[in-house]
Amino acid sequence: MAATLDCDVLIVGTGLVGAVYARHLVAAGLSVVMVDAGPQLSARPGEHLRNRYLHQRDLRLYYDALVAHLYPPSVPAAAEPLFPGEAHLPPQAAGGNAVNPEQDPRRNLPGAAVTYAVGGMGVLWTCLAPRLHPGIERFPFFSPEEWEDLYARAETDLGVGREAFRGSRRGAALLAQLHAAGQSAELAPVAARRREDDPRQVHWTGPADLLEPGLEEEAKAGGGGRLRILAQHVVTRLAHRGGRVRAATVRSLDPWAEKEIRAEIFVVAAGALLSPQLLWASGILREDDSPLGRYLHDHPLAFAQVALSREIAEVADDPYPFLAIPLAAGRPFHSLLLADTYDGRLLEGGLDERLLLNLYWYALAEPRRENRITWSAERCDLHGLPQPTFHYTLSPEARARNREMLADLKEVGGLLGRFLPMAPPQLLPAGRSMHFLGTTRMGPVGDGSAVVDLDSRVWSFDNLYVGGTGTFPGPTASNPTLTACALALRSVERIVGGRRRG
Repeated sequence: MAATLDCDVLIVGTGLVGAVYARHLVAAGLSVVMVDAGPQLSARPGEHLRNRYLHQRDLRLYYDALVAHLYPPSVPAAAEPLFPGEAHLPPQAAGGNAVNPEQDPRRNLPGAAVTYAVGGMGVLWTCLAPRLHPGIERFPFFSPEEWEDLYARAETDLGVGREAFRGSRRGAALLAQLHAAGQSAELAPVAARRREDDPRQVHWTGPADLLEPGLEEEAKAGGGGRLRILAQHVVTRLAHRGGRVRAATVRSLDPWAEKEIRAEIFVVAAGALLSPQLLWASGILREDDSPLGRYLHDHPLAFAQVALSREIAEVADDPYPFLAIPLAAGRPFHSLLLADTYDGRLLEGGLDERLLLNLYWYALAEPRRENRITWSAERCDLHGLPQPTFHYTLSPEARARNREMLADLKEVGGLLGRFLPMAPPQLLPAGRSMHFLGTTRMGPVGDGSAVVDLDSRVWSFDNLYVGGTGTFPGPTASNPTLTACALALRSVERIVGGRRRG
């Protein structure tokens, strides 16, 4: 190894969950190193891309930025060559465009994507931050009082509230229409606030807002603070022995070099697709009957775009609506109504963007053990880690629920305006919600059905933790980010408390 780095805690991933870990571990006096395979996209590490002025003033520009940072993890090889009758080279064994000859297109997640950037999906997320429904979605492991405490603290960290879009006249008109039709619509809980210097603009919470205290301390200390972020660094393996991780092998992409990072605690918070990949590459829970990568599920997503009536949208600089219809008993889907992005090539100047409303309906998703990710021992992704392959199908019950969800979207959207011809009500490809769940499942006992315990610590390891939505063990439909951050807070308590006891 060209270099060795020591710290108290190594965090793999710089998204919102990793940032929650870093914020509170640094506050507890620990030295933290965060590693991300992607580059830093903003002056403040992990700044939400929607905070850029142009992305707020022209929503189609944010759409382009969003798409540019999404990378498909597994693309089935074409059944026939592009030019019939001619030989064609098989997809290369490493790197390339994610073409995977082992991927069955019938069992793929064709809408799935990952992002490589400091801040991860936290620089792209919608900032919708609901609590899970207490009677339908919440995991039964924690008391109502503990859920309340964890959620309140996570909402404080993320700056969650309902005030940023309360002044929207379009939103008020839509709420009136929905309430008149018997819909339980409400202002959505959003991790965002109006800027004091320019109330026309919104500050969207990203990992930068969570990391700022630690980075400010480092700057004051001349680079000798307790938080360090390594961009364009790939963790390729966790070296472990006797149920304890000893060090991480890390590859710097620019300049190209390898180093070793030694730590007392290791936190893998790289998302529900990339976190289990690293564990598998490290020889952790690699048995055939292991729960690693199993119970894979995402929130099925129905989508449409509606053109509102001109009367609703005529006010200049009116904040756009940001509404939700929560999941409820008898209604197994969570709905979001807002104007966040659009593909300008489809509208071609034929519609004022103030008239545009996007409808996102997320169905309740139930984990099944047979839905899983496997990894290749021969083929690699673009960072040299094992190539993932998806094995994913929906049950008949899930398909019926999706049809019910699409019918509900059509009904609600029809109350509000006209569906755009280029974006009619439709079920999007599996994985498009980007809400990947279950692959590092949480459970109260290490019986082979769970990867981590209730503190997010990997079973059979005493210093390895996995954070993120991959730990979700049961059916949910609501946006999972707030809950993942709440679970990270619980995990921090275990880490800090264990160090004190030790």
